[in-house]
Amino acid sequence: MGLFSRDTSRDPERTWAFAQYAVKHGLTHEGLFPEVRMETSLDGVRVRFCQWEAEETWRDSDGDEHSTRVWRAEASVYDPAWLGDLFVDEQHLVHRAACFFGAQDIAVGVPAFDEAFVVKCSDEARARRLLTAKACEAMVAVWREGHRVRIANQRVSYAYGGMLEDPQGADVMLRALTWVVASLGR
Repeated sequence: MGLFSRDTSRDPERTWAFAQYAVKHGLTHEGLFPEVRMETSLDGVRVRFCQWEAEETWRDSDGDEHSTRVWRAEASVYDPAWLGDLFVDEQHLVHRAACFFGAQDIAVGVPAFDEAFVVKCSDEARARRLLTAKACEAMVAVWREGHRVRIANQRVSYAYGGMLEDPQGADVMLRALTWVVASLGR
């Protein structure tokens, strides 16, 4: 047994379930469960789903370094050049402190979105054009489900901190990401 409640070594039954899901929905598929990668185009948007094991490292209050292995799942859209340098991420304590000391972010006029997310862009008009009310609503809906949705480095991503054992979880992520991307202005 590994760090998890069940053995996370290659699982032929779940590998088959993800492969069957991929075939049914026209996705390319590679990898053996739990390390799965799938790619397709949904509603005209090229999306990718990846699940992998990563190592997280942190320092405790005594300065001692610790690490643990964790699973990550992410749906993403890469290289949409039309995003430019748009950056959107959830508010963190660091962002709030920076705003307190005068740092500016762009408010788009959707209260729930402006409260939850930080927006940066060299072209404020482009940021507002891209972040339509529908796109803001989509991002807030994903965020309220407890998942991280962000736009950075010409990439839109939706992350889940854990292992998805059912391909339906990947489907939910891909469709939510597609909703966000399709809602962005151009």
